[in-house]
Amino acid sequence: MLTLLCHSSKIHTFLLVGCLLLIRPLAAQSPIDNQARQQQMLEMYQRYKSKTFPSIPDVSVEEYLALKKQEKIILLDVREFREQQVSIIPGAITKEEFEKNSVRYKNDMIVLYCTIGYRSGIYTRKLLKRNFQAFNLIGGVLAWAHAGQLFAGLDGETKKVHIYGKKWNLLPQGYEAVW
Repeated sequence: MLTLLCHSSKIHTFLLVGCLLLIRPLAAQSPIDNQARQQQMLEMYQRYKSKTFPSIPDVSVEEYLALKKQEKIILLDVREFREQQVSIIPGAITKEEFEKNSVRYKNDMIVLYCTIGYRSGIYTRKLLKRNFQAFNLIGGVLAWAHAGQLFAGLDGETKKVHIYGKKWNLLPQGYEAVW
């Protein structure tokens, strides 16, 4: 009986040590910290801008928030409907809503956004050709989240954000990515 207990105790110890050895490497693999995620997002945006729309004007989240206090700014979400259903930056209008009556916004400053600024950069370029005062939001919803801003979901404020695809999963900790 004593040998059976010793054998059983050794098995439990072996299993416990085995589990700890498996868990330890997982704990050592910490996620990219917020600063690194933000830097990666900004570098990705700059690559998109330099290759696809180098001459369009853009604004940071901080610049947008400061300008918004001083003048009327139209915030334009160019993402797809399924993305907007998850959340939207409060006060934004959709591309569809804008296009229904774009003349109404002819004299307004328009800041466009998408996940990171690629799609909105392309649309900003189109609006500039139509003589709108358009600016791209650097980093889009990702930058908005990194600035600690909230989103509006169907049920009120949320930190749930549609980020288009896994490649753009660069949200800071505390936000939930959907794609």
